[in-house]
Amino acid sequence: MTAAVLTADAIAPDLDGAAISRYAALGDSFTAGAGAGRRRWTDGLAARLGTGNPGFAHRNFAQAGATSGDVLALQVPQTLEFGPELVTVVCGINDVLLPAHPDFGRYAARLKEIVLALRKGAPGALIVTATCPNLASRLPLTERVLERLMKEIDLLNEVTRSLAGRLDVPYVELTAEIPRPSPRSSEHPRVFCAARGTEAESVAEAFGEVVETVHATALAGA
Repeated sequence: MTAAVLTADAIAPDLDGAAISRYAALGDSFTAGAGAGRRRWTDGLAARLGTGNPGFAHRNFAQAGATSGDVLALQVPQTLEFGPELVTVVCGINDVLLPAHPDFGRYAARLKEIVLALRKGAPGALIVTATCPNLASRLPLTERVLERLMKEIDLLNEVTRSLAGRLDVPYVELTAEIPRPSPRSSEHPRVFCAARGTEAESVAEAFGEVVETVHATALAGA
């Protein structure tokens, strides 16, 4: 696990270091999970956050097939009604897979709207996002289609990283391989953490590390 902390001043201005008691997860099938009885990475994160915290509550609003537009229109209102102190948002892969020609500008606009809506409706909540693991090479595609898809997913992730930087949203780098740290600019303070692989335990650990880092930074500045 690799993590780099720049500053958390603008990440969660109202975070006071108290234990998180309400966590909401938004996104697509990566967050919703696949198959009955299979442990989701959000369950692992919830177990980590809920240890020694009897009042802890977790809701997973993610839906398989959801686009960023679906997250904004359907999942954000549910989340705001729940009143979370932590929100994870992982979406975008269906914005690439479903249309014939992905609109990355629209995805960026929707992800920004998601963040701003959450900040307005749940002020003080910590929002953490993530890139999408590029698993295109595992699909039975022709070389030409595979090359195009891999480039589109890479571009999607560049948009996510850029927006996270501009909005001071901490994020997790998800990859099928051992990750290489992405360039980080001191002009856009945030917490960056890379998961080693995409197994539920590794992803939960990466998100947990981000949350705990922001809390530690908030406590140090209190």
